[in-house]
Amino acid sequence: MNPILEVVLPVFGLILLGWSMARLKWTTDASVDGLTHFTYHFSVPLLLLRTLSRTALPDEIPWTLLVSFYGASFTVFPLSLWLSRRLLNKSFGEAAINGFTSAFPNTVLLGIPVVLMSFGEPATLPLFLIISLHSTLLFPLITLLMEIDRGGEASVPRILGNAAQGLARNPIILGLSCGMLLNVLEVTLPGPADRVAELMGQTVTPCALFALGATLTRFQMSGRWLEVGMVVSLKVLLQPLIVAVLAFGVFQLEDHLWASVAVLLAAQPAGANPYLFATRYNTNVALASNAVLVSTLVSVFTLSGILWALH
Repeated sequence: MNPILEVVLPVFGLILLGWSMARLKWTTDASVDGLTHFTYHFSVPLLLLRTLSRTALPDEIPWTLLVSFYGASFTVFPLSLWLSRRLLNKSFGEAAINGFTSAFPNTVLLGIPVVLMSFGEPATLPLFLIISLHSTLLFPLITLLMEIDRGGEASVPRILGNAAQGLARNPIILGLSCGMLLNVLEVTLPGPADRVAELMGQTVTPCALFALGATLTRFQMSGRWLEVGMVVSLKVLLQPLIVAVLAFGVFQLEDHLWASVAVLLAAQPAGANPYLFATRYNTNVALASNAVLVSTLVSVFTLSGILWALH
């Protein structure tokens, strides 16, 4: 397999197509928002539900896989926050956004298509095991830090309660949970329903990548290159490097496919959620916007190198 020809070029070709259509005004903001909503709320959850309901689950929780991935996340997050405070003289809230941006990859719109195109159906289980904890672990943390920066306007129980409510309504978490439940109960979807879920799952890659490309036109490049360069380097270089060291070196995962999935998922560019949090708290919005755009552009080369090494 040539990962450049078979994965990177098609993936970023679809992203470029979406970006071009949006730049040329051949698609509207409303249609892009609708496509993103469809992908995130319907096609991805149904893909997760159908795939997990049919996948053989491990007998034990794969702690080494999860620690390899999230060990990197919880190393990069505080490191970026500390560097932002000490070297860049950022406020606590700005530094927290930098940390979140450095540690939160685009797992849904880009990570799922790239991983599945690279490794196929065998990569499904480790991919979704990692994604199932992604928002669960990082959303409450960044919410707590931003509320602390506000001066403690909300109590910790309230913050955790709001985060739990948000996660309970998250369509990705719902898709994962329902798929796991069907798997445990050994229940399969009826033929027509299974076919519907299969067809919906097939829309994930083109819809997600086209929507991501179109959405990128909303992010702008500006100055602050030192800050952007630090955040992007931590995101697309250091985070996957730490995962690789933990997965292949420290824990020596027996299944190299699982280790490869963790590394490739960590190597994804910054997701849109840090930008949404920055906008919500009106803190470091420009940095989050720049980081999403720049890290996506840089990831053309970094993902190519990582895929070549993994294959």
